[in-house]
Amino acid sequence: MKNKDFAHLHVHSEYSLLDGIGTAKQWATRAKDMGFSSIACTDHGGVDGCLSWQKECVAQGINPILGAELYVTPNANIKQKGTPRGHIVILVKNQTGWEQLCALITRSWQEGFYQRPRVDYEMILECDMSGWVITTACIGSFLNLPGSIDFYDKLWDRISPNLYFEIMPANHPLQIEYHKKWLGKFSMPKVATVDCHYILPEHNKVQDMLIAIQRNYKWDDPKRWSFDFRCLYLMSADEVYNGFKAQGQHSTKDIMAAMERDRERNRVMKLTKRL
Repeated sequence: MKNKDFAHLHVHSEYSLLDGIGTAKQWATRAKDMGFSSIACTDHGGVDGCLSWQKECVAQGINPILGAELYVTPNANIKQKGTPRGHIVILVKNQTGWEQLCALITRSWQEGFYQRPRVDYEMILECDMSGWVITTACIGSFLNLPGSIDFYDKLWDRISPNLYFEIMPANHPLQIEYHKKWLGKFSMPKVATVDCHYILPEHNKVQDMLIAIQRNYKWDDPKRWSFDFRCLYLMSADEVYNGFKAQGQHSTKDIMAAMERDRERNRVMKLTKRL
């Protein structure tokens, strides 16, 4: 598959504070150099970087796909240590989708904030989802939370077929176990993503530094947490495909179908008018 036929739908810029590397211009320039025709912005907890993302992508002749990876908790009224939270990715495909996402993010700060800006199941379900595409995010998905299956069922009733299970090509035990746990349990189709946190492979050390700062770790702390994954960069379509093959969990047909769905989403996820 050529790069122009695959769209990265899960990408974190510098606006994923202390958890993403690269300006909008750097991401757009790299995407153009690699031959991608579209690239999404899905920063953690907000859309602050989306305007510059749109501007730089348009300047490079690339279709900007706008969205966010939100923090989800079963009940945002519970604000105490140990309260579980997960992730959900919302991509916008028209102006209604953009306005609804912005309104939801506002609520995450005003009503749901506890350590992070959070939304809960009811906040999401109260939204007009007609302008959204929703994906299950990374291995830290909302699927791991209490009550997630009932929430999924309600999402499916409301937004199918625009609800997707993200599969990622990291050949790592945690990713493989996550796929084993959830694949086949749902009716939703799969879509291939990478969860890009930096642009080039060699940027992983910088990402480690940001995580250490974020979690207040000393660099030489033997217990310092960092990503075990070393594949969170802007992969080529061939690298994505080869990563899935190395996992050994998906047939060639399923891999290609999941990667081609990125292309289909690319065709429809354009704001009806520029912001």
